[in-house]
Amino acid sequence: MNSSRRIVIIGAGPAGIATALRLRQLGFADLTVVEAGDQTAPKIGETLTPPCQQELQALGVWPDFLADAHLPASLTGAAWGSAHVEFNDFIFRPVGRGWHLDRARFDRRLTAFAEERGIVVHRRTRLTRSIRQAAGWQLELVESGGAPRLADCDFVVDASGRKAVFARAQGAESLHFHELFACHRCFAVPISAPTPAGHTLVESVPDGWWYSARLPDDRFVAAFMTDGGTVRSRHTHKPAGWQGALADGTHTAARLRHLAPAGPVQVTPAHSHLLDSVHGGRWLAVGDAAAAYDPLSSMGIHQALCGGIAAAEAIAAQFGGDADALPRYARSLRRFHDRYLEVKAAYYGIERRWPEQPFWAARRPKIYLSPHSRLRAVDVSPSASVNRHLGARAQAELARKCLRSRPAHEVVAEFQREHPDRYSDLQVILALQHAIERHQLAVEASASPA
Repeated sequence: MNSSRRIVIIGAGPAGIATALRLRQLGFADLTVVEAGDQTAPKIGETLTPPCQQELQALGVWPDFLADAHLPASLTGAAWGSAHVEFNDFIFRPVGRGWHLDRARFDRRLTAFAEERGIVVHRRTRLTRSIRQAAGWQLELVESGGAPRLADCDFVVDASGRKAVFARAQGAESLHFHELFACHRCFAVPISAPTPAGHTLVESVPDGWWYSARLPDDRFVAAFMTDGGTVRSRHTHKPAGWQGALADGTHTAARLRHLAPAGPVQVTPAHSHLLDSVHGGRWLAVGDAAAAYDPLSSMGIHQALCGGIAAAEAIAAQFGGDADALPRYARSLRRFHDRYLEVKAAYYGIERRWPEQPFWAARRPKIYLSPHSRLRAVDVSPSASVNRHLGARAQAELARKCLRSRPAHEVVAEFQREHPDRYSDLQVILALQHAIERHQLAVEASASPA
């Protein structure tokens, strides 16, 4: 019975709490959430898109959310592909009203709602070790300032964010899709200053793009989204470098002109990523631990809520005897992520003013490898195999298939037969191209098709 199953969820963000709440609705009684922080630290502002209302209503949280008086948001201004700002509804999302969040308050509200429904939440507690047992897991948990304690459970949900602490300990690897960092800073809106417009503004510049939005409690956030090379070369992690980069964002700079900095520049990873394995023996990953999305899409919280609900239903189905429940969850997540990458590429492709700039050139992947090109392995060592398309093990395996000269289409077909529903053809082809660029594979010759 569901009521006798013990489930531990690592992470009290939207994905973890959504999973817990849906599991509670499905009859699971022994639910524990382990959260490393205390949910008091401020987080970069996020937008809750219109479709989130459906998930919050399904989880029963909607009235509580409305009581917190987050700022309404319905438009996005975008200077994208040109120097002029045009106004649209949410970039990746349909028409409707959204909200600019006090993100820490939002997370605390969800967690309090879960506790009211009998879900146990341990804050300031970290997972330090996991041991596989015959019927589940034994976890070592350490509360801040306390001694380690052991907890047995039947299933683990990794909702620990991009770090995916549990999934990576089981051997899962994160596949990165274009390096992206958010160099963000909060501002206070002085009483005497003109009130900035409430819409979100996105503005592309030669080395990346700017995001800015008003937040509750008379605060404002601006973030420079760029790659690691620019962070290092322009020192955008420091106030002077950040301010220098702001000079490229004419519209963004105008919004900040009368605002006072209310904190240091902070840098957080913002790249798209997908775990190569999102489930295993009695565990699965959800939210940013499983897959993370470019902030341009505003998909983060919506996918966390949807993913949490889907994860809970997959867990319930598996305990109900459906052996395909977790693989089906993984296939659905991968299909969505593949479609997302196509849409993301299309939106980045709109900006064509700086085609030679490294940031923009990297976001236009092209297939140039002929399916009839013959490939031969040059270096199959793991250290040479890491790239953003496949994990280290999978990339090394792909290279080993070319120990003898073989046509590219044959390599892709064989690899896909051995890994059904795990990687897209485009992902494997781009991995081959990347291996050629890194001199891991050599192109020997091209042959005409028979």
